[in-house]
Amino acid sequence: MKTILTTAILIFALSFYCSAQQTVVVQGGGQRHQMTPEEQAQMLATAAQRQTAQMKERLNLDEEQEKAIGEINLKYARLRNGIIELARTQEGVDLVVLMQELEEKRDNEILPFLNNDQVDTYTAFRKEQQVRVQQMQQRRDDVQRERGGQGGRQRPAR
Repeated sequence: MKTILTTAILIFALSFYCSAQQTVVVQGGGQRHQMTPEEQAQMLATAAQRQTAQMKERLNLDEEQEKAIGEINLKYARLRNGIIELARTQEGVDLVVLMQELEEKRDNEILPFLNNDQVDTYTAFRKEQQVRVQQMQQRRDDVQRERGGQGGRQRPAR
């Protein structure tokens, strides 16, 4: 179960890392600019809304569940953004470990709002995410090896 959760966290972290970048490409001009706090807040809100909508569809959330989980998703989107910024600005910060801890806390806040069937569906979804992350990691490692690299991030044995 811990491996499933770890993999799910990695997928989740990667998706938010990609969406939480401070610089963006301006359409048409191709120029980059620093996001304003308002733009960043809007981006985080949009990401949390998208995540909540996916959960609503997969888990058949009712309105009360959707509202509560939406607030949790927004809270953790903001926290993830802060962790990403911390990892960018300070050496030695283990982004993966921090994201794993954050996602465990998020899950612990979400699970009480779900019924038994929803928990089973949520767990199955996390397993699917784990498989996708492993496939992405394998493809990335294969490309790195083909290019003569070391094959991506080395993971400690457990």
